[in-house]
Amino acid sequence: MTNNNLIIIDEIISTHEKQYENDLTKFDAIDINIMDKPLEKLNNDIVLELKNMNEILTNENNNLKAINDTLKSDNVSLNMKCNSLIMFRKILDTLSGEYTELKNINETLMKENIILNKIIVDKDKVLDYYTI
Repeated sequence: MTNNNLIIIDEIISTHEKQYENDLTKFDAIDINIMDKPLEKLNNDIVLELKNMNEILTNENNNLKAINDTLKSDNVSLNMKCNSLIMFRKILDTLSGEYTELKNINETLMKENIILNKIIVDKDKVLDYYTI
């Protein structure tokens, strides 16, 4: 998840928190006005306000679901990247082991080459000795 995504998510959450606080203030205002209204009007106002709050909460829920989906998607993406890095690390470890093994083989071959060169030099000396 990029920092941009985190900033956007923080802004969305902050906006919704402010809206929620405003909605609570409106709901508190209903409590204050209860004594001033006839019962039927009061009941209609409460039903209307509850419908509005339900719509707001539904929208909030949908926004949170969208954020959750984004986070899930980012999590899947991060898991895939982590798995790729783990696999890459395993390949590097394998190659490192093979490099060490090839380096040891190369050193052995160089030692054998030195021995073979000595044998060739010694053979030439022996041949030179007998040809004279």
